[in-house]
Order: sequence, then C-alpha cells, then structure tokens
Amino acid sequence: MSVWALRSNYRPELEAPLFHAPILNRYEDGKLCMGDMPIGTDVESWEQSFFGSRFTNPHYQPVGYRQLVRAKRRYSLKRLAPCGYSLEAMLASCTS
Repeated sequence: MSVWALRSNYRPELEAPLFHAPILNRYEDGKLCMGDMPIGTDVESWEQSFFGSRFTNPHYQPVGYRQLVRAKRRYSLKRLAPCGYSLEAMLASCTS
C-alpha cells in the first residue's frame, strides 16, 4: 500500500501534483510499512486497520510532523512536501 497527499479537497485532475503524506510508517516513495497490521479484505476493513494501527516508526518524516502531533493542530497544507510525481505518473507506475 502506498499513500500520498493532495493540497486540495477536490477531485484531482491527472496533472495534479502529489505530496508526501504527513503520517508515520511511510517511506519516501509513498509505500507504507505494514508491520503487524491486519490486512483487510475490503475498503472499509482496510481503513479500520490503517487508522486503528500504531504508527511508531518514522521511516521518512516531513518537517514539522512531530510538532503537529504534540500541538494537536491541523496540518497546514502549505507545509506538504512535494514528492515530484503527478497523479498520472503515480497511476501509470501502479499499472505497469
């Protein structure tokens, strides 16, 4: 499983740039370390497993993540770090 972020809450165009998601257990290439997280069989169980798991290992961490967690504030979209991929490039890499 891989995770990226968008800077908007709109349906993205294929040219939309992707950003590093500000979560733990994510490598620089967007892949997640699943650890002992139970793997679901449908979208709902995946979501429950993902958000219910313990993210304990900062493999790659955008600047400011620890401060955000301590402050219990929303993450500023301006602080998202670009990953250098567009949505179209990421989708093409997943299907090849």
